[in-house]
Amino acid sequence: MCKAVFLTDKKPELDESHKRLIISKVLQGKSWEKVKDELGKGSIYWMIELKDVAKKLLAFYGSNKVSKREIKKLDEVFEKIRKKMKNR
Repeated sequence: MCKAVFLTDKKPELDESHKRLIISKVLQGKSWEKVKDELGKGSIYWMIELKDVAKKLLAFYGSNKVSKREIKKLDEVFEKIRKKMKNR
């Protein structure tokens, strides 16, 4: 799905920072530390943003290959991260 954002004519609306996030983390496989250095803000911020981008891509391209259980598990993981951030 991430490749489709750049290779197809029909694509979801993403802001520039989200496109850069996809390129850095997903397509180039950079560490969260490098993503943070390149894009600014903290690593956890970008982890949560990537989850939101993934949901947007699933909604646009279709989620028939991803189970609701997997999506729920992903939501739970990122909710734990959000709580840790608030407790800092």
